[in-house]
Amino acid sequence: MDKLWISGFAVAASVATGIFLIAEGNHRAAQDYYYNILPWGFWGAFFLALPLLAGAAWLLAAILRAAATEHQRYRAWKASLTPEKRAAVELAETAAAATAAIAMWEHHKRVDAWLTSSVMGAGGH
Repeated sequence: MDKLWISGFAVAASVATGIFLIAEGNHRAAQDYYYNILPWGFWGAFFLALPLLAGAAWLLAAILRAAATEHQRYRAWKASLTPEKRAAVELAETAAAATAAIAMWEHHKRVDAWLTSSVMGAGGH
């Protein structure tokens, strides 16, 4: 069996377990009005959410691996440049970062002014 089938069975088993736990808790609560369903509901929701959490962790790990590979390639490329070219690239990076920071600051100033005027009743959009 390949990994996709095993993952599919694991997801199905986890979802089935979650549904069973919630249903069993509801059944027991229907038999006894004072029965505490909270543990059944908690563990049922946990098993229902478990495949989503595992999938999110797997996706995050894949993104981090890809980002690390790209970062290593970029560092190797930058190290292969002559000192003059490397200085020019660093200057361009610094200028781009400063331009982005100024643009964000201006945007935040506009949004702050709009929010202040809308709260104070002076108009806005």
